[in-house]
Amino acid sequence: MALGKQKPAKLGLIARVRSALGRMRVRMVGQKSTLEALASVVRYRDLEKVIRAFPDRRALALNVANAAGVREDDLMQGVAQKLGLPYLSRVEAVDFEGCGAGVPFSEYWSCGAIPLMAHGILSGLICAEPELVIKLQNKLGGVALYLACWSKIAVALDQSEQRLQGSEAQRQKAAEQERLRRAATQALALIVEEARSYQAAVLTIKRSQERLFYEFETSQAEQARGEVHALLSEPLCALLGQNEQDGLDLQLSNHAYGRLYVKIEALEGGLGFRVAWEENEVAADASSNQELLHSEDPRGNGLVLLPGVASRVAAPAAAVAKLKGRHPSSGVPKHANKKRSGARVLLIDDNQVFLGVVQRFLMRNGVQATLESNAQSALTLLKGGGFRPELIVCDLHMPGLNGADFVRELKRVESLSEISVIMLTSDRDLEAELEMVKIGVDAFITKDQDPRLLCAQVERLLKRTQVGSGGRVTA
Repeated sequence: MALGKQKPAKLGLIARVRSALGRMRVRMVGQKSTLEALASVVRYRDLEKVIRAFPDRRALALNVANAAGVREDDLMQGVAQKLGLPYLSRVEAVDFEGCGAGVPFSEYWSCGAIPLMAHGILSGLICAEPELVIKLQNKLGGVALYLACWSKIAVALDQSEQRLQGSEAQRQKAAEQERLRRAATQALALIVEEARSYQAAVLTIKRSQERLFYEFETSQAEQARGEVHALLSEPLCALLGQNEQDGLDLQLSNHAYGRLYVKIEALEGGLGFRVAWEENEVAADASSNQELLHSEDPRGNGLVLLPGVASRVAAPAAAVAKLKGRHPSSGVPKHANKKRSGARVLLIDDNQVFLGVVQRFLMRNGVQATLESNAQSALTLLKGGGFRPELIVCDLHMPGLNGADFVRELKRVESLSEISVIMLTSDRDLEAELEMVKIGVDAFITKDQDPRLLCAQVERLLKRTQVGSGGRVTA
């Protein structure tokens, strides 16, 4: 391909090029164009050949330069001179979050353009083909145009996109960290509320074999222990460490005392933290007569975590270990595997196959299971008064009345409010687990876990129910 001067009358040639390549549909009326400038120095057949082989208009000058064996920089300087536009030999990547002017990055890329910034202010638009950026230039308020090589613009756009993706990743990371921080704060409030329901004024949170536990002593000098959800272990430790000097002001449940200031102290050797509070540090407008979120009920039930199983959010219930009838090392009551002959459990799930599987497992342990395919019919059955189970196992996600709303309705009925509830779900949602704890669910289990875990939780809660008001025994 040879570059050289052509005869002045070239409008007919440009018309023929665009007619032959009608798919390009470029605008002609009074608009500066790299194509027109190139057509004045490149033979029509050579130009048409390049365009047919490489239809990307952004890279037109680059492809013409490669075909002619000249530098793209030299060719684009000549084009800029013919079009009367300033030429930039250097193109810098930019922060599109601050200079995109509300235009998505994809639009800059498709037009082959990048903003020109001066002291953090948008001062122009750099492009390789002015005809492609007409709409974009108008969106940006008619900023000045600058010409540059497409190869340099493309590199700068790639670098800018990497910055943009990095910023988005950082935002997502920050949002996730904030979500976990809020969840850890909420979990700590639940733990403190649980300890206070046993009249404790101090608790310890410490690691043991890569797991995080909390412990406190009840007013009856019993040792209580619960396990923190694995997802919250690191966020909770970080929260405690960050507030070791100043302490933390916790927002307690609406059913508790309001706000409470807790003091945080690191344990010797960095093994954990000591969390303490005083009752007179509760917010002055809080009612001390309000029912605690995890308060004792007439049966002596406490919200508990099965030892060794992180199936609860923050184990927002203490496993109170009475030494009588309990193995000192395992924390599991003796005879815990005894079958509960005659115990009645209500199973609620819209998945009939799953209901059948759970029913068979429970029957092997001597538990009578009544099945309901939806929460509304189960609620009607319970309110009728002719049937009262010792325990309810309910699916969270069901059409119509879902599991959470079912529990709320159940707790509003005084005669049914004390029935223990195990909530089942197909997903692992930390916020959902926290919400279930708030509304009074006793255990939260995902369906993909071993069915034996569900049976163990059923066994534990039935054991607790049978103890009744004669004392608090939990597993």
